[in-house]
Amino acid sequence: MSRNPTPQRMTEKKACNSVNNDTLNFQDARNLQWLFLAVASVAPALGKPFTRPLPYGLVLGVGAALNAASYLAPLKRLDTRRIELINIAQLTVSIAVVALAVGFSGGVTSPLYAFLLVTLMIPAFTASFYQTTAFSAYAILSFLLASALLDNSSMTVALISVEIVTLAIFPVAINILLSTYRRKFRHKEIFSTLYRISRSLGESLDIKQVLHRLLSEMDAVFGTNISSIRLLDPASNSLIVKISGAAAEEVSRGQIAIRMGEGFIGWVAKNGEPFITTDISKDSRFATFPDARKKVASAIAAPIQISNRTIGVISCASSTKRKFNADDLKLLVSVANLAAEAIERADLYQQLLSRGEAITESMADGLVIVNRECNVVLTNRAAREMLDARPGPVEPLDLLLKGKIVQWRQLCHDIRDRIIDCADEFSASFSTNLNITAGATDGRALNAHVSPITSQWGKVIGAIVLLEDISDIMRMASELALEKAKLETVLESVVVGVLAVDNNGEVLMANTTLFDMLDVARPRQWFRQSLEDAVGEHALVHLIREAIGGSEPLLKETIVLSSGRHIEVSCAPIKTLASQSGGVVAVLHDVTALRRVEQAKSDFVSMVSHELRTPLTSIKAYANTLQRKDTRFDNETRSSFIDIIAGEADQMAKLINDILDLSRIEAGRLDLKPTSVDFPKLVSKVITRIEPQTAGRDIVLDLPEGMGPVLAEPAKLEQVLLNLVINAMKYSPEGSNVTISAKRLEKTLMVSVSDRGAGIPEEQLPFIFDKYDRAGLSSTSDISGAGLGLYVTKSIVEAHGGRIWAESKKGEGTTVIFTMPLAPSGGRLPNASDLTGG
Repeated sequence: MSRNPTPQRMTEKKACNSVNNDTLNFQDARNLQWLFLAVASVAPALGKPFTRPLPYGLVLGVGAALNAASYLAPLKRLDTRRIELINIAQLTVSIAVVALAVGFSGGVTSPLYAFLLVTLMIPAFTASFYQTTAFSAYAILSFLLASALLDNSSMTVALISVEIVTLAIFPVAINILLSTYRRKFRHKEIFSTLYRISRSLGESLDIKQVLHRLLSEMDAVFGTNISSIRLLDPASNSLIVKISGAAAEEVSRGQIAIRMGEGFIGWVAKNGEPFITTDISKDSRFATFPDARKKVASAIAAPIQISNRTIGVISCASSTKRKFNADDLKLLVSVANLAAEAIERADLYQQLLSRGEAITESMADGLVIVNRECNVVLTNRAAREMLDARPGPVEPLDLLLKGKIVQWRQLCHDIRDRIIDCADEFSASFSTNLNITAGATDGRALNAHVSPITSQWGKVIGAIVLLEDISDIMRMASELALEKAKLETVLESVVVGVLAVDNNGEVLMANTTLFDMLDVARPRQWFRQSLEDAVGEHALVHLIREAIGGSEPLLKETIVLSSGRHIEVSCAPIKTLASQSGGVVAVLHDVTALRRVEQAKSDFVSMVSHELRTPLTSIKAYANTLQRKDTRFDNETRSSFIDIIAGEADQMAKLINDILDLSRIEAGRLDLKPTSVDFPKLVSKVITRIEPQTAGRDIVLDLPEGMGPVLAEPAKLEQVLLNLVINAMKYSPEGSNVTISAKRLEKTLMVSVSDRGAGIPEEQLPFIFDKYDRAGLSSTSDISGAGLGLYVTKSIVEAHGGRIWAESKKGEGTTVIFTMPLAPSGGRLPNASDLTGG
């Protein structure tokens, strides 16, 4: 079964490959030499004439012997420097053998000439510029020597010059191009590494996690397998492993302490300077670590400094020999500076946590801090009490909330989805309400406000959950909502309009009565609407705007709406808790009916004055006429004068009786003495009384036979009939009929009095029985009346337990209908309280 390589094995493999580059280069050169010798051995078979077959064979034999002898070199036990020297020797021999073989096999025309260029590619790819130049010069000298020994006249100077230039320029150019590419690639790799490390520093507040990522990046770049970050312990003045990587992990377990100045790590810490070595065994500053499984062969280290004060050392080492260069050292120094910033930031964070612990523990609100893994890293006392939890190790947030918060699953999901896993630029705070279901605070309500924790690079590294106990607020809000509902119910029940606005004229409150008064539909969204949009009545808007700008209340200001209604408005300022004006509240009374009554009263006074003055004038005039001594009147004339005086007196008496009845009705003293009344006989009496006033109008009776008596006070029932018949006479044109009809019902007698007058508009019918009102009854100004007759009539009918109403069509006349209870056929007569239900 195959096993996936662990990160540690991958790092060790990369380190091994990197360290053995010189060995691999040596082996590649040797293998190339064998290939050349094999091709050169079969070259004579190609039919090419060889000028010097004996020296040619001798060169190949010597080359094969030397190439075979290279297997005797103990490469695994040699250091990097010695392997490099063996590589140089190997290339020197290979170039000499190839150059001589080319020279002895035809020079530039030899089929083996290409191998000389290929051999020079090895230093071009693996060596420095100066080494490549030296090998090119050596190859040229070897080639010239072979050409001289060959003494081939076919090789012209021009051809030799071309080959010399090729050997000089081609490998050097390849080396320059590769070196340029390697530098650019190295710079890109360094920049990418620094960028990744910089971002990783801002992703977490866990210093161990941050430093572990940093060290892993360095192992990957340098190909090292024994690395560590050690921090200075001031108490022991020694360096203690904080983080170790790859094969150095066992060192961390043993906590090998290094004193200041001990070994290369101690030397770096003491001197504050970086360190680099290819073979540390030859450095006197090296110290062995007996507890470590692998020994250091090559190493690079840099001090971690804060404000020029060394606080630790970062070291990257390899168990096999590894070549480090100046760029590697610069990179490690830069990474050490980043590590110093991370450590300083983590220390500052811990200090802030320590200093803030007292504050957070005394907070009334609960505080929960989670990291990027949504693990709880901090809770305060209030949060633990709310969640019935105890201080403990880091645990997932869902485990802390599960079984205690109803909405725990949704809250954890929102924290991950809207903050932790959200793109940094879209991460934003949010609030939600929670309910506790377990523990000492069971049943209480919380408000959770969640905010992201970001690094200085804007990376989200965690979240803060602030828990506020809003149980009392919710209870008060519920009580306030209940009181508000009660207030709104009261406001909706009152018969006055109520309107409250703020100082900007935006509506805060309005009841239905207000909109009914204004004859406008109540808007669905009237809250915070402007007065102009919500009300629309210019006069009311102007008055309220005036009250907002003023300092004194406006009391009982009357305005007339566009509908014709009269509205009495009182405005008073709304005082806030700071005794400042918070707007204006206006109370609106519909005084249209009151204004109508006042006008009717005024008209009544005028009419009563007129109605009393007119008969008095007639009485006085006829009385004075009768008293004249210069004229004698016959009996008929005197009788007519006396009848007129009597009629006018009766008219005055009727008006006075109506006024007296009005006062009794309003005082509730309309005492009745009901008795059995013969209704047809009473009708005949009424007709006899008003016959002189008919003036060409006929009274038509439609009374059924055997209708039976009614139960009423005769005088009051007579007054009702007189009022209705006289009214019908007034509004009936000459030559028309006034009809009195009756219909027996089960327990009542329904009486109708109809005229053929102009009629009453339908919308005014409800007002004809109102006090002082003659709505629609006086279409001409010559018809007199005080507006009391029908009101008194209605009161008398209702006092008897009956009903009265009117029916009319404009142009067809009016019918007034009332009912009276029938007298019982036997037994006692009921009193007034029986009639009215009292």
